[in-house]
Amino acid sequence: MLARVPAGDLINRMRHEPKLRAAEVLQSDTIWRPCTVLAWARHLGGWAVLIRWQDGHEDWREYDPRHIRPGDGPALRPPPSTVTSAGSTRPARVSRAGARRS
Repeated sequence: MLARVPAGDLINRMRHEPKLRAAEVLQSDTIWRPCTVLAWARHLGGWAVLIRWQDGHEDWREYDPRHIRPGDGPALRPPPSTVTSAGSTRPARVSRAGARRS
């Protein structure tokens, strides 16, 4: 039930490392299916989540808290914002190599 993000929309976006990787996604048949969260990225004023499905394929989906949750919990959240030295907020970032940046 999470809408697919078209291929290429997030090619140049900064990816953010998830705190929780094990998740479940509500499918159209109303069954929660397990998956792995690989990354988060900003998309259209919200968030997109990179998911690896049980069959091994991966795709980006628009985040909707009603349709994704931790493997054993109530809701999965995008990365928290951090406060910069100038006082503005922005999410914590991870480089493509996986090193945490601020």
